[in-house]
Amino acid sequence: MRMKSRRTLAVLLSMILLLALAPSGFAVDLEAPNTLTVNLAPADSGFAEDLATANIQADLYLLAPAKEAGTDDSYTYAVPKSGENGYPSPFQAPLEELMTKLADDPDLEKQNDKEKVYSTFEPLAQAFAGIVLSKTYSGVPITGANVSDHTTITVTGLDAGLYLLIIRGAGLTTKDGVPETGYVVKTEQASGETGTDKTVTYATRVVTDDYEYLYRPQLLT
Repeated sequence: MRMKSRRTLAVLLSMILLLALAPSGFAVDLEAPNTLTVNLAPADSGFAEDLATANIQADLYLLAPAKEAGTDDSYTYAVPKSGENGYPSPFQAPLEELMTKLADDPDLEKQNDKEKVYSTFEPLAQAFAGIVLSKTYSGVPITGANVSDHTTITVTGLDAGLYLLIIRGAGLTTKDGVPETGYVVKTEQASGETGTDKTVTYATRVVTDDYEYLYRPQLLT
């Protein structure tokens, strides 16, 4: 059977969900399991029907568990030190950078400025993706049930914490390999005043007969 030529679409989930510190007076139950529902395509995008033909999964990597922060029903993230609790040491630097950004702007999670939230946390999502999507990283993600015939994925029983969400084709089994089986797309662009620096961007693939969809990694809590 002759395969149709595919067009590539860069799909960016509509918003990064990063609520780092709950407002004072808002009850936080860190023991209750959490449920996450991922919408793979906006309802009005025109691509939901095509995406429903694919077999897709959502991988969730726990970057840092949530912990209580004081007595005002707020929480923060437990930043592991190098080698603690089985965490790879590369997680420490981006987690500490994230906590610094939140300390500098504690009301960031209450703002309705999507561009500011995106520009603040997209580089960190990319930094974490560079770790977990590398060929040398052996950590096992929490994987949501594979979906087909619809365009939502629901993951239940999640502990409270900071996660990296990776959406990919369930049949694409390697991080880096031949194009038909690899699910990681890594691009490099020249940056800096002289153009000698490189900015690396990661995305992951979902493939149908007609399209190749590229999803960017997302931070969520």
